[in-house]
This record gives sequence, C-alpha cells and structure tokens, in this order.
Amino acid sequence: MINESPALASGIFCIFVLTMKKYVDVILPLPLPRCFTYSLPDEGAEEVQIGCRVVVPFGRKKYYTAIVRNVHHYAPTEYEVKEISTVLDTSPILLPGQFRFWEWLADYYLCTQGDVYKAALPSGLKLESETIVEYNPDFEADAPLSEREQLVLDLLAKEPEQCVTKLEKESGLKNILTVIKSLLDKEALFVKEELRRTYKPKTEARVRLAADASGEENLRRIFDELERAFFSDNALGEFKTDIQEDGDNFVLEADLPGFKKEDIHVDVADDRLTVSAERHSNYEDKDKKGNYLRCERSYGSYARSFDISGIDAAGIKAAYADGVLRVTLPKQKEVPASSRRLEIE
Repeated sequence: MINESPALASGIFCIFVLTMKKYVDVILPLPLPRCFTYSLPDEGAEEVQIGCRVVVPFGRKKYYTAIVRNVHHYAPTEYEVKEISTVLDTSPILLPGQFRFWEWLADYYLCTQGDVYKAALPSGLKLESETIVEYNPDFEADAPLSEREQLVLDLLAKEPEQCVTKLEKESGLKNILTVIKSLLDKEALFVKEELRRTYKPKTEARVRLAADASGEENLRRIFDELERAFFSDNALGEFKTDIQEDGDNFVLEADLPGFKKEDIHVDVADDRLTVSAERHSNYEDKDKKGNYLRCERSYGSYARSFDISGIDAAGIKAAYADGVLRVTLPKQKEVPASSRRLEIE
C-alpha cells in the first residue's frame, strides 16, 4: 500500500511504502505428512519462487534443503516461525507439473511428498546436516577460492570424508551449506550417497536336529546323555571304567574317588554285573560363633551294568583302595567233552 503526502512549501513529496512479511511453505526430505512454514528475510525475499531450494533449520541443530511449495503472507499461529537460512536457487528447479506428479506418487504409493522428494532428487541437490561430503583430490581451482571455501577444503584435506555437521563444528562457519554447494558446483567436493535400511526385519529363532541326531537309536543316546547331565550330581561327575584281560581273568577298574567302601555295591544277577555307588556330601562354612555362612548338601547315586556271559560268577572278587574299585572276573574254564562206549543190551 502506497501513501503520498504533500511536503511543506518545498514542494517535495514523501512516499511511504508499507511491505508485508513473506512466508514460504516448504517440503522437507522427511516422511512428514504436511509442509512447514518459514519466514523469508526482507533482503532477497522477492527472489524466492515456488520450486526453488532453500536451507531451513529443523529441530534443534539440524539443517535440510527444502523445496518451496508456496509463497504467501500468512503467518502460522500454532508454532513459532523460524527464518530460512539460505536461498540456494535463483530460478525454480521444479515445475508445477512435477509437483502434481509428486502428489500423484505420494497418493498412489501411500507415502508422503517428503518420501518422494528424498527418492526423486540426487543427493547433491538435497544437502543436509548428515550429508557426507568427500574431498576431490584431482580438483584444481581456476580462480582464487574464498576464505570460507578454503577453510572447508583444508579440513577435508586432513580427513577426506566428513559429515556437514562435523565440518560446521570444526570450522565454526554458519550457513556452511552455502559453502558446500559452492564447492560442489566447482567439483571440489563430492557427495557420498549412503543407502540406509529404513526397516528392521523381524527374525524368528528356530531349531532343527543335527545330522548326527537322525534315527531313533541316536536320539535315545542323546536323551540319555542329557538326562545324565541334568539330573546327575555335577560335583561327582561320571565314573569311568577300564577293562583289561589278565591271563585267565578279566580285570575291571572303576574310578570312584571320595566314596566310602560301604557306599559301593557290586551285584551279580544272571549274566549281568552291576556296580552302584552312593554318596552324601556336606560342606559347611561357619563363622567363629558357629553360624552358617553357607551350606551345601549334595546327593549322588550312580549305577553301571556289564555283560558277564562267559565269566565264572562264583569266582568274582572285588577290592576298593585309593578311590579305585578293582573287580576280578575269572573266565569260565572249558569242560572237555567226555566220551565212552555204550554196551548194547
């Protein structure tokens, strides 16, 4: 609105121009269901058009390259409006027909326009705080670089790959995305594209039998071993046996350390010899007053059977010394076949 008022007798006219604050609605490269509104600075506000890229703050410390979707004079009332940081384009990079196509894609694929934006534009056109930039070792400047550009290149020369956030922190520069864009245009930098998985696959744990567990006999053996492992006294462990031939005898030796002789039994029935052992153990820690600090009580019982066919059961002997049970098994003596002549009646 323009108001003209006559001046004093000098004949000079004063012109008062009242300008209204401009705002833009932008599409962010994020899965958000709507556009966000930012204010334009007074300087250069007339240059911003629909389809241009602008750098905007989003969140506490992050910056994104957004696409201008609308330019207007209406300030939102539900939240505090932030100002854009930088205008990257002097002319639109997206046309109205492309915006309509984005709207159709978002509706067809049930996503947001931010998702379409993220996938549609190359990484070099959508700089953000987490963008990884890479130094171009073959870069040769045709003209002197600005002080800000040279500072960024010096930092990347020391560490060729860095994110924009780290560069901004180490350089101390504000609106560093403008410097990054300038260096990208001069091909001094490259943007490193990183593909990230946006979903977490659901995993399901399953078990199957190992190859050596196939067959009923193998399964029975495995379950017997499991039963011994779970229900035996781990402190005692498995007692081992050795059987050797000694002339007219077989000798069976079983390791049974820590057992009393009266707790060991050797039984013979039919053609089976069974060795069984049973032990009670009490372990107690007491303080000086006799109060228990810890009390452990365990009970273990074992039995193993052996086939003694061909053994003289009446001559079997057993002895226990130094934790070893020794069982002597005499072989049955062969009875020579007798022969005689029968008289015929």
